[in-house]
Amino acid sequence: MAKVLPEYVSESSSDEEVAQSQVHARNFANYGFKSNFGSRDEAENEFVSEKSWRQRRTVSLEGDRRIYYNCKWSRKCPVKMMLIIPHSCSDVSQHVSDASHNHELKQPGLPDDIKEAVSELFQVGVTKPNAILSALRAKGVTPPKKKKLQHYLTKLRSDQSKNKHVYFKGCLKALPQN
Repeated sequence: MAKVLPEYVSESSSDEEVAQSQVHARNFANYGFKSNFGSRDEAENEFVSEKSWRQRRTVSLEGDRRIYYNCKWSRKCPVKMMLIIPHSCSDVSQHVSDASHNHELKQPGLPDDIKEAVSELFQVGVTKPNAILSALRAKGVTPPKKKKLQHYLTKLRSDQSKNKHVYFKGCLKALPQN
């Protein structure tokens, strides 16, 4: 025989208040016309050269097809772009949101001063990432993230191996060491 529990009644808030608090406010972009292009390839070449957009989704409607793009540099950036490709003609219109970027563009990779310090340590013979990080801390330089350092060390090692060998008509010959 199953025992029936009494219905739970919350004393703090009504069901409507709970339902409203769980719904997230969605921010819609206000798009404004920016330019027209003769074809989709021409439009994509234009903003691919800017290197600041990432395709998010594509929506097909009755009269046109819309491709939405986000800012490449930050997921939280409110700047959006949309291409409208009508089914009836080859013209493409570009619309960009009226918001402004709320992030700083960061240079990928290591800063130049850290690259120089790491290269000096690498030439001296310090080649392990943890040893380089501790040496940078001892010098008073702010150490980079270990993953970025590992990528840069891979590049240094490949450059060093290329300098030791010469490619001559498909044969790999080692240069004599000085």
